[in-house]
Amino acid sequence: MDAKLIQGLQGKPKSIKLYEPIIKMNRGYVMRFYYGYDSDTKKTHKKDVYLDLDYYFTPSNAWERSQNKEDKKQANQILEALNTANREGKYPIAKTNPLSVSEHNFIDWLLKATQEDGKYSDNTKKSYKALINHLKKFAGNHIPFETIDKSFVAKFYDHPKYDSVNSKVISTSSNSSIKYHKQFYFHLAKASALFNIELPNNIKYTQDKTESKPKEYLTTKELKTLISTPEPNFTLRMGFLFGCFTGLPFEEIIHAKFYDVKEDNKGRYYLEYQRKKTQIIITFPCQVMHQK
Repeated sequence: MDAKLIQGLQGKPKSIKLYEPIIKMNRGYVMRFYYGYDSDTKKTHKKDVYLDLDYYFTPSNAWERSQNKEDKKQANQILEALNTANREGKYPIAKTNPLSVSEHNFIDWLLKATQEDGKYSDNTKKSYKALINHLKKFAGNHIPFETIDKSFVAKFYDHPKYDSVNSKVISTSSNSSIKYHKQFYFHLAKASALFNIELPNNIKYTQDKTESKPKEYLTTKELKTLISTPEPNFTLRMGFLFGCFTGLPFEEIIHAKFYDVKEDNKGRYYLEYQRKKTQIIITFPCQVMHQK
């Protein structure tokens, strides 16, 4: 963590506030430590620290705008780490809050921080377990904090995308790689504030997008074959075909009702349905396949 931020915490501030960039002043993100008001001198004691973040004051394209969003997230992560250290009274002052033997291993500390914290849901804990598995594959079961430098931070971002596959031999998508890396850096920043560990600069997330997975579709001939093929389970057969012609997922097919199918003024049938996830009402044309 930046030495100036550590000094700000050492003064035991009453509050810490993050100020947004101001274009007119050409000023980036500022972290303000507020120590209180002195009634004798009638002065407010505070300390401002300018964050070392690249910020585009006049972004000219989507890439620069996305980088500004990432800078904002990183600034808020630093703020949360500072507030956590200040609230828990674990100020990152040298030799006052040393790492224990187990905490000296980033893997062990991350396991404890994510799996024993009651505020995380089961799904969130599973996500953090996946992150820990990626870290273990990347650098082993024991990762001392001092080995996590700028190069480590940069190379770990590429690891899930290019060097890690799941049980189905499918590599991690770019979006998932970014998600894992953000989780990793957030907790690294948190540990930096708690244990007075130097925080390497984060990377700039690239613009690459996840390539669409190849999709396979049933042909008209294959659908006609399915229609003419005997199937003892009538509900299963008709439910599958209904999904083919409406586009509804299985979970919503089983909740559909007869009155969801309606007819327009031209005699065409359509399905009017409220999606479970978004609550948005969608209309699906009910295509009719005629067999000759």
